[in-house]
Amino acid sequence: MRGLLVKFDVWGIRPFDAGLAAATGLLLTASFPTTDWGFLAWIAFVPLFYALKGAPPLKSLMLGMLSGIVHYATLLYWIAGVIHHYGQLPTLVGALVLLLLVLYLSFYPGLFSMFINRLSSRSLPYYLAAPFVWVALEYIKSFLITGFPWENLGHSQHNWLRLIQISDMFGVYGLSAIIIAVNSALFEALDTLSGERSFAWKPLLGVVLVMAGFLSYGAWRIETIDRAIKDAPKRMIGVVQGNIDQSLKWLPSFQNETLRRYGALTAAALKKDPDLIIWPETALPFYFLHDEELTSQTRELVRDCRVYVVLGSPSFSKTSQETRYYNSAYLMDPKGDIAGKYDKVHLVPYGEYVPLKQYFPFIDKLVQAVGDFDSGRAGQVLPWEESK
Repeated sequence: MRGLLVKFDVWGIRPFDAGLAAATGLLLTASFPTTDWGFLAWIAFVPLFYALKGAPPLKSLMLGMLSGIVHYATLLYWIAGVIHHYGQLPTLVGALVLLLLVLYLSFYPGLFSMFINRLSSRSLPYYLAAPFVWVALEYIKSFLITGFPWENLGHSQHNWLRLIQISDMFGVYGLSAIIIAVNSALFEALDTLSGERSFAWKPLLGVVLVMAGFLSYGAWRIETIDRAIKDAPKRMIGVVQGNIDQSLKWLPSFQNETLRRYGALTAAALKKDPDLIIWPETALPFYFLHDEELTSQTRELVRDCRVYVVLGSPSFSKTSQETRYYNSAYLMDPKGDIAGKYDKVHLVPYGEYVPLKQYFPFIDKLVQAVGDFDSGRAGQVLPWEESK
């Protein structure tokens, strides 16, 4: 323990400050599923802000990264198990991949902490600086290296229907900004209670008024949407899910069983007289249009339905230089012909591609186990004629 305390002192970080930073990470994790205590997100950053008081840039960076490490390690721990179980890779490799991901993601709260402390030293209060800095970094995280938009701060409020209606104007980033603003205003107010400054009531009043406006808009928006849905023309859409074990899904010997299951589920859905039936992503465990026998069976199944069907399948395009693979969705018309094709644009890291694989040679094996899809062209849509 003594050696640990000395190490913290070298970085200028007291154990108490480290505990505050770690507390922020745990509170953030608890605000997401499966704990799902979203209300904690509104106070989660207050401990970190206290730890950052008067901290120099390097200390601020380290404290923010500590919060991020605790948060992402406790939130995304399951990735190591997925890589081991489904990727058939050693547990140590799964743990190493998780460690690299956690370290990368922790840089964002680290940079956030460093930037807001820098701005605060120039007399810009947290409640003005923090929302903009957080949203800018969250936006970068969502798109850099194809992006990691999981667990953006605003996602923690998924159960608060009135508040999340502002997403139609500001997106999830607007939600993240107001959460950070409330945390900052609370910190400023609490900090004045222990100091010589007068109580900081203006930031609190500001966020209360903004929240009241957002919630009022949300109530109006929900009522408006409910009326629009009531008066809108209706389409019946069936969604089927095969519930096929991943360890069986890609076995050649199980391909016919997969089609049989989806045929039976689709037949059951037809009893509701749907206009469109949707199968899941990569429902077909083969290359549709390239495996002639299985493609013919699939077309026949769709023709028997006599409705439009969206089905998922891997696909590829080949040139003399390379072969590119895609996670695709096909829209089939009632005659079994292709009415449209969509190639997934925003891929899942460590599920459909491995970030930065060119910089880590040992990841080649992981690419083979997980998959290495390319992104499709942005802006694609599936033209469903029945929707006109």
